Formats: sequence, C-alpha cells, structure tokens
Amino acid sequence: RLTILCQMEGTPAKVTQLVHDFWQTIGARVELLSPQEHDRIFALTSHLPHLIAYALAGCLDAKHAPFTGGGFRDTTRVAQSDPNLWTEIFRSNRNALLKSLDSFKDHLAQIEKALQEGHIETVRELLTSSQAARKQVQ
Repeated sequence: RLTILCQMEGTPAKVTQLVHDFWQTIGARVELLSPQEHDRIFALTSHLPHLIAYALAGCLDAKHAPFTGGGFRDTTRVAQSDPNLWTEIFRSNRNALLKSLDSFKDHLAQIEKALQEGHIETVRELLTSSQAARKQVQ
C-alpha cells in the first residue's frame, strides 16, 4: 500500500527517515510530499471524486433508483461515505479542491460543447484521451 509522509517544518530528518523505514519494512510504498503537494494531489485524486459522486447521487430521483446500472452504482459508491467526514475534508482542503473542480468543469465543458455542436469525432477524441489517462492508474 501507498503511505504518504509529509515532513512538517521543524521535524528532524532523522525522525522522518525512521517513520519512512518503519512503513517500508512492513511493505508499504512510501512517498515523501510537502503538505502543499499532498493537498493538491489528493484534491484531484480523492476529494474531487467524492464530491462528484455526491453530486451525481444527488441528481437521482428516488423513483429512478430501480433503473440504475453498474456504471451509476460504481460511480456513486463513495457517496455512501460519511458526509460529516467529507464536509470536514472539503473544508480543510477547500482551495485545492476548488482548483481541481475548475479543471474538471473545463474538461466537462469541452465534452458538452462538442456534443452541443454535433462534433462526435471530437467527443471520441476527448474520451480516448481520457481513457489513456485512466490507463495510467495503478
């Protein structure tokens, strides 16, 4: 499993190395990030997917729930998480999350525009590019 260490100001390098070695010894893949880099990365890779899942689940009219398929269920699975926990995570990383949300809206707007204009090949290119990015996920 991945373990992220953020060395805080004033933490001796020796202590960080000790913690790093501990996690590595028990089989973790350890990465050292600055707190700012951690917040930026996880706003995109964790917090934004939760926000999107909650938003999508919120679009569902209860009478349509019996018609949902695997795609909807897979995409909204994390919306079953504790809203109190995620409210606090969103609050504490608000600025980085808002930047990630802007990026998502830009990508979504590109697809929307291509659909509105009937440029199906552009839609295919955007989906293909997104698929290639997804294939990089371990």
